[in-house]
Amino acid sequence: MIPIITPKEMYLLDDYLINYVKIDSKLLMENAAVYIYNKIVEFIPLNSNILVLCGTGNNGGDGLALIRHLKNDYNIEFAIIGDKNRQSIDNKYNYDVLQALQIIETKEDEINYEKYDCIIDSIYGIGGKTPLNSDIEKIITKVNRLQCIRIAIDVPTGLNSETGIANNPTFNADYTFTMYAVKTGLLLNDGKDFTGKIECLSLGVPKDLINSFAKINKFDEYKPLIRKHNSSKFDYGKCAIIAGSTNMPGAAALACNAAISSGAGLVYLITTKVHPSINPEVICFNIDDYDLDSILDPEIQSILTNVDSIIIGPGLGNSNNINLMVKHILNSFPSKKFIIDADGIRTLDYNSVYNKNITITPHLGEFARLLDKNRYEISKNIIELVKHTSEKMNINILLKGTTSIISNGEDVYLVSDGVPELATAGSGDVLSGILGAHINHNIKNNSLESIANATLLHILAAKKILDTSNSIIASDIIKGLKCLK
Repeated sequence: MIPIITPKEMYLLDDYLINYVKIDSKLLMENAAVYIYNKIVEFIPLNSNILVLCGTGNNGGDGLALIRHLKNDYNIEFAIIGDKNRQSIDNKYNYDVLQALQIIETKEDEINYEKYDCIIDSIYGIGGKTPLNSDIEKIITKVNRLQCIRIAIDVPTGLNSETGIANNPTFNADYTFTMYAVKTGLLLNDGKDFTGKIECLSLGVPKDLINSFAKINKFDEYKPLIRKHNSSKFDYGKCAIIAGSTNMPGAAALACNAAISSGAGLVYLITTKVHPSINPEVICFNIDDYDLDSILDPEIQSILTNVDSIIIGPGLGNSNNINLMVKHILNSFPSKKFIIDADGIRTLDYNSVYNKNITITPHLGEFARLLDKNRYEISKNIIELVKHTSEKMNINILLKGTTSIISNGEDVYLVSDGVPELATAGSGDVLSGILGAHINHNIKNNSLESIANATLLHILAAKKILDTSNSIIASDIIKGLKCLK
């Protein structure tokens, strides 16, 4: 687990370090400069031309302190961006040190941007507000067009450090060196498009202390399902999948094939239309329609009674009969572990209370429809809305994206290793199948970790295919599952 921190938590941590632990703020700034310098010398050739753009707050102070360390090894120039009458105390201190050392700033309007091998953004950090003023926008537009290495200190200027919503323009970093813990905005919404490679610098602060302030965790280590020699298929979970329709039989096939390929002992499909690509290992039951009469059939009831997990939704369709059927199943089998995806999510009511055996897997559009909000409104407060909705409805939520957000109403995990190639038809159906298999194998009895583990497996399978291909389709992800060790 890697701690992820919000700007508010970051300010509280800084305040604690300075006012309770009694670490001088100038020492923290100096530590930031040393840590960043040690990273830069790893990949920027000595004697390169480097420009540091410094704001007037503490992020700019980090940049000013960094200049002293870079000066001996590089050709350094810097510019103050903003009103020097508004410099923070520590910013002014480091600026005065440079003046005393006769390291003199360059006026921004005198800079020849083309000559630099590397440009460092130390303008705003986590305190940046958008929209940016026009002067800063012009600078960023100019820098983004250059063929140089771009480094952001803490957060690229123009990127909201909490939400990840980007100003147009936003500093387009190749590297982002962020302090203490990764900020939420570096991973959410537009964040990953502007941060480049993220390096987290502890500045000598103990991890336990950082973790005590950071309430969100990044799940980053896949834990494979362990099979015992003395076991059978019945030890690895029985999964029923209610999915597919005349128009979308492939959705059911993808979910079933993913479930059987990712570790489920037995997989049953209940559907109105069987797709020919379904693996022969899947046990299929045809029903005439998705309604109460079909589900109340004794054979279907026997399946639902004896399985461990039930997936509902992929390619199901949308009708009043389906709504009634899903509600009946949820009420009749409250102890079963449910994965509700796609059309199944349409049957749920935001104002109803369910139970923690239910996990829903919406993408942003489906989540917006559930909450009756627009996407942008959700994007501005996405983590809190996922957490609040999970608590309110008493369910687990996996909000899918290149950074997926998972919550049970108390804890929040991010799985941020996703790739944009996963945004393809049927990818979510595959994830549902993987979840249906994994949810039966709780990691340390933590269903949230099981959900995160399945989400990460979905990503790893896609990346396995992308090692040798420029694109993927959903069925490729299942092939990737079989290639992982």
